[in-house]
Amino acid sequence: MSLFKKTFKIIFFSFLTFFFSLSILWAWNGLFVENWDMLSLTKWNEMINKLNTKIDQSNVVWTSNIVVKKSWTGIIISLTWSILSSPIPDIKTKTQIEIPTSTTTTISLDGDDFIPNSIVTIPNFPWTINYVNINSQSNIDINLTSNNTQWVYDIIVSNNWVLNTLWNWNWENLLKIVNKITIVWDDISWRRFTNNTFATSCNTYRNPTWDYEYSWDIWDWNYLIKPDFNSEFIVYCDMTTDSWWWTRISYSSNFPHQAHFTDGDANRWLDSNFSLDLTDSRINAIRAVSTEWKQKYYGTCQWVIHYLYQTNNYWYAFGFRFHNGHETAYNQQTYPSTNIVVSNDGCMVNNNTMSSTEFDIIDIRVPIINVHSRDNSSTEQWGSPLTNNPAWFR
Repeated sequence: MSLFKKTFKIIFFSFLTFFFSLSILWAWNGLFVENWDMLSLTKWNEMINKLNTKIDQSNVVWTSNIVVKKSWTGIIISLTWSILSSPIPDIKTKTQIEIPTSTTTTISLDGDDFIPNSIVTIPNFPWTINYVNINSQSNIDINLTSNNTQWVYDIIVSNNWVLNTLWNWNWENLLKIVNKITIVWDDISWRRFTNNTFATSCNTYRNPTWDYEYSWDIWDWNYLIKPDFNSEFIVYCDMTTDSWWWTRISYSSNFPHQAHFTDGDANRWLDSNFSLDLTDSRINAIRAVSTEWKQKYYGTCQWVIHYLYQTNNYWYAFGFRFHNGHETAYNQQTYPSTNIVVSNDGCMVNNNTMSSTEFDIIDIRVPIINVHSRDNSSTEQWGSPLTNNPAWFR
């Protein structure tokens, strides 16, 4: 090849590289340089500073050791490489995201290396991605509207069209559109599922199977449950305490604060058991689908010892009869074979001032249906606000 051809080829490709690089720089939003035909070394430095600032704002990975050379080709190549060097995003969300059919909702993705101009695509998604918010380098919110078809979809995040690897935790698609059965009101009296089915307990309303969903605001309210094959019935559910969901086993009335016997002190149970709102069979059915049970017995007193008397004297300690008829020990400090803790013992002062003793009971056999006492003469008053202290199952 002749010297002329070699020289021409070098000049041609140099100009080609120069103008191609200029076009990339010109397209970069916010980068503007005047007098392109009179660029000096100072002007190049100013341009690089602008480029560095723009790149930093965009969270784009760039080559920090840009060297300004007198050769225009060397400068352009360095700057071009800085623009194209972007991180590859990675979705870190590890749980498949489920949304109901025919709804508009916002889902959140956790990950790494998201940038302000990250692009979110859902291949073959037949409905609408309404907007995408890049909250940070590690979080993206996607607002979308689903259609009425159940299906699964991939979600892809790209930076400058550099695709990430597909989300494949447990070899599942990230987004799942499901036809959820939700909660509905019935005459503002109770809640059930929209397909006229019922959870087995309050806990299973809040933790239903995959094709059901707890919707509406989370409220403590009446719900219809069906813990066995018999008919459904209404219970009150505590949906907000302890981040769990308790089914209330309530009493029909209080144990009145008054004298309950007409003679002197004696070891004895009450003549009749406490009354409950639910039948025994329904309470047993709820107990069978529950894994935790608790109750507080709150005993009021005037001259009636409930637990401790003087120092290390438990001769008057109460005993308890459970729903199934089992009875605890009494007249002693401990309650073998059950979990009963005295959290407050105001009745130990044993005077005419109204006070109370509280027993915290954790036992599968609650609710308490009777109590045993010894300090209970006709001049001594005691009772319990049972309706304020039900048993709870979950």
